[in-house]
Amino acid sequence: MIASIRITNVEKIPLSLCCIGGLALVLNFIECPLNCEVCPWESNISRRSARILKLDYDLVDNYIKRYNPDILFFHGAEPYEKELVSEILRRAYEHKYSLHYGIKANAEYLKQISALNKLYNIAKYINVLLIEILDWKDIINQLKSVENLIYNKSLLRDIHIELVLIMSSRETVSKLLENDITKILKTLSILPINIITTYDYSIYELDKIAKNLRKISPLTQFPMVNLIEFSSTFCPYCNMPIIVRSGGVLMKISLNSDGSCKYCNKKVVMNPSILKVKKIYKIPIDIPIE
Repeated sequence: MIASIRITNVEKIPLSLCCIGGLALVLNFIECPLNCEVCPWESNISRRSARILKLDYDLVDNYIKRYNPDILFFHGAEPYEKELVSEILRRAYEHKYSLHYGIKANAEYLKQISALNKLYNIAKYINVLLIEILDWKDIINQLKSVENLIYNKSLLRDIHIELVLIMSSRETVSKLLENDITKILKTLSILPINIITTYDYSIYELDKIAKNLRKISPLTQFPMVNLIEFSSTFCPYCNMPIIVRSGGVLMKISLNSDGSCKYCNKKVVMNPSILKVKKIYKIPIDIPIE
């Protein structure tokens, strides 16, 4: 079931090294099988609590033509499991629109073979995958699931992958810095880690996580935070700010067209085609269109 369709900044999805400064058409699904108490995407609400929208390919096709987004993103309640999503992706892919296709998937849920197979079935139609990590589940097992997904399956080899960590408690601050977790994070250090907080954090907590995690996973950021030093992305080689943002809005980008850092010329984005946007927006955009 789908409860909202929005035009928004790509950074608000959140994605950090994909379509930087671009425009996203986001379809948000509800009735998530995980039934989490906390959900930044509001995917845990029931159809009784939501305004259910009728979705079909023609509607999506109309919005793509009208708003000309850089990415069509399927968000919320494990959308790759929906047959309709597979159909929309297939038809849009065959239409050869000039845009990227992305989907959000939960690492915990992907431990189920049936869910994993459904994701692989649509892999040929997408080029962006945002994997969700929940701090109230076993973080180590979720990261191992991501590790297996990336290194054992050739089907996802050409897909740009980012992580989004949902931080719901200040206990996570110390948990993230435990040795068992940092060891796995080192193996995943090429992936951007976008941290979303759902509680009233302190500047001290953000500073502690940012300083320590960036030593292990340099591409760590809090993209929705209004403080530039935490929401921005820094070069893993020279530590200069390559993407300056605040509150999910791009302010400045210092990447060359080939995905290298403008300061040290080291390659940061391996697939530079993922950076392509039609227009860069430096203003906040979040428009419900359905």
